[in-house]
Amino acid sequence: MPIKTPEQLNERVDMLQKKLTEAGDGTDPVATRRLKKSIRRSQRKARRTTVLLEKRAGKKEEAAKEA
Repeated sequence: MPIKTPEQLNERVDMLQKKLTEAGDGTDPVATRRLKKSIRRSQRKARRTTVLLEKRAGKKEEAAKEA
């Protein structure tokens, strides 16, 4: 599975939150719960990939300095 950029994940979060507000809270509790869960998952992945990409960039800089 390809690593999505944090920007792509944030776009997904925005889209899901828009869908959640359009549906309105309380219409279908199961669907609402799934949407909220999906939003949390995407936000978590965005944070993790940001950290991972920063770490990779740091390692590449160190390797460039040593070479």
